[in-house]
Amino acid sequence: MTMKTEQRIVLAAIDLEQAETGYAFAGDSALSPRLQAGVLAAWQDPIFHPRWAGATEWSFTPDEGRMALQSIKSGGDAALLTRETGWSDYRISAAVRVLGRLAPAEPGNGRVLVNRSGLIFRFQDMYRYYFLCIEAGRRVVLYRREDMLRFDELGAWEPASGDLLGAYQRLAITGDGPRLECTLNDEPIIAVEDAAFAAGAAGLRAAGFAAYRDILVDAAPPQFTRGQQRMAAAARALQAVREATPQPTLAHTIPLPGAGLAVQFVDLPGHARPCALVICRQPTGAGELLAAVDHEGRILWTHAAQLYWGGTTRLRAWDIDDDGRVELVVVADGLIRILDAATGALRQETPAPPRGLMMERMPEKARPHGQTYGWYFPRLRGPGQPRDILFFDCLPAGGWNLWVYDAQLRLRFQRFNEQPQHGHHAFCFDLNGDGYDEILLGSRLLDCEGRQIWLAPGAKEMDLFGPGRHVDNVSIGRKSDDPRDGYFVVMSAGDDGLFLLDAADGRLIAHHTFGHVQGHSVSTYRRDLPGSQIWAATRHRGYGVLALFDSRGQCLQRGQPDFRNQGGAPCTWTAGGEDLLCLRRSTPEAAGLWDARGRLVAPLPAGIWDPPQGGAADQLGRILPPEPLLGGPLDDIPILAGEQIRIYTRDRPVTMPDRPARPREHNLHSTPVRL
Repeated sequence: MTMKTEQRIVLAAIDLEQAETGYAFAGDSALSPRLQAGVLAAWQDPIFHPRWAGATEWSFTPDEGRMALQSIKSGGDAALLTRETGWSDYRISAAVRVLGRLAPAEPGNGRVLVNRSGLIFRFQDMYRYYFLCIEAGRRVVLYRREDMLRFDELGAWEPASGDLLGAYQRLAITGDGPRLECTLNDEPIIAVEDAAFAAGAAGLRAAGFAAYRDILVDAAPPQFTRGQQRMAAAARALQAVREATPQPTLAHTIPLPGAGLAVQFVDLPGHARPCALVICRQPTGAGELLAAVDHEGRILWTHAAQLYWGGTTRLRAWDIDDDGRVELVVVADGLIRILDAATGALRQETPAPPRGLMMERMPEKARPHGQTYGWYFPRLRGPGQPRDILFFDCLPAGGWNLWVYDAQLRLRFQRFNEQPQHGHHAFCFDLNGDGYDEILLGSRLLDCEGRQIWLAPGAKEMDLFGPGRHVDNVSIGRKSDDPRDGYFVVMSAGDDGLFLLDAADGRLIAHHTFGHVQGHSVSTYRRDLPGSQIWAATRHRGYGVLALFDSRGQCLQRGQPDFRNQGGAPCTWTAGGEDLLCLRRSTPEAAGLWDARGRLVAPLPAGIWDPPQGGAADQLGRILPPEPLLGGPLDDIPILAGEQIRIYTRDRPVTMPDRPARPREHNLHSTPVRL
């Protein structure tokens, strides 16, 4: 929306006179679509997620005879942003009424206890922006926010008498290059020079009870013209990069015997291209159907059972006993089963591990066996020996128990881990080159016999203060291009952030707090840098912040493509030696391959979307880890879309030297890693 008024150009506004009482955004509200299409057409709620919340924290509520936009959560954290993110020199203003001095400490408000409600300026991501706010009803502060915890005060103003609580106060912040000017009730109060953020969205943020009226984003004509020219130049530069990059195009479709829930590709005897092991949805009450399907969609075998497939465990298949044939490990009907992946024949079965110590009071998943697990295939008995099967508790914050079985499902040993819980994933790898895998389980490293080698610094305190604090993902990366230099460990630890540790002794290398860090992937994303790089991403109450780190833990790139993704997997898309990041769960505007400069260089076409099944209509289906599926050495992108798998590849040939395809090892790891 743009229109001229008093020689300023309106960029965005909220016409509260057209609003009706109710939630501003709500997944189950008939009022919501009309409001979003009209009153809030230029705005979005970056915190509201339809899977985790029934409604937004914003409501339209009459206040003293006039409609207001209110933050209604009891002391929580609410945000509202313009959809346009490229503005540079503009003004945002609003009348703000702070309705309380305190707020509970949450990640979004920096874990402080005071009400900070006001205006977002030049938004970079959920934890980086300028913030002009009324703090505790006592003063007005201009902050430069740098991460989840860090607020740098750039300027402040306090009234000579009284306070700012209860009455509407008109706040405004205007930017012209590095010059930032702030007013209260049209009177200048703060002016500073700061060049940290040159452009970004405008918005509102409330930590605690607050109400807003007269919300307006506008710009002077010269500023508006400069901004349009800058955004047009950036769009042309991005288009040039995309024209030089192969774009995804649909190359092959594999029909499935039902709506797919989980997939793993495997090489089976007699098949030139990988086959799909897939779990499909059957009619209600019939359990799930496990099937093997070849490249053309022919069903090789099926197996019907009450399977555990969800949570943090997908299908996991590998040649466990080194006999040249792939085995599939599943938990079905309360049993661990090993199946021949080529025929579906049962090899071995044994009762699944019992509910372990300290798990008696943990909530159960809706599964027949009453327990959930993660499982991986470490080589714990040295080179040339069969792999073992590592099982561990996997409930809301993980658990305390692990079990190790051999390839014949005989229990080799089990271990009870003391505080902290181990989170959701393991990573098994020979870190010291002796042929025996070490087990990276949450915040601890174990040797091949389950003895603890080290525990991450501060881990004893983790998850004591709520289920949002535990290790969601773990993996390793190369410190340099010389393997003798060793490895680092990456821990995505939820609200506690991202940790990089020395794999040899657990020593802390770097720690970053930029939201609820949920997922990450490790690969060569920058070939000009030594070792591996890490793309990490955030989730709850701040989905979608993406940050790239080098092997020393230095941040190289950071942004927020959308408010739904939580990271992705490496994709070898060209012959240049650098992987791209394939966002695995995203929105149509952000889905595709991202380079290390934070550019969407190869968008996925709109044809990949699943019909919504209990989720938001703008969410993707299941984008599977990229891997070579069509016979070449480069990766293809498989999409699980209802009753078919769609495989996307490059729209043009890529010339490159001969080299073997990378092994499909993602099922050995908790996160996508390429060393």
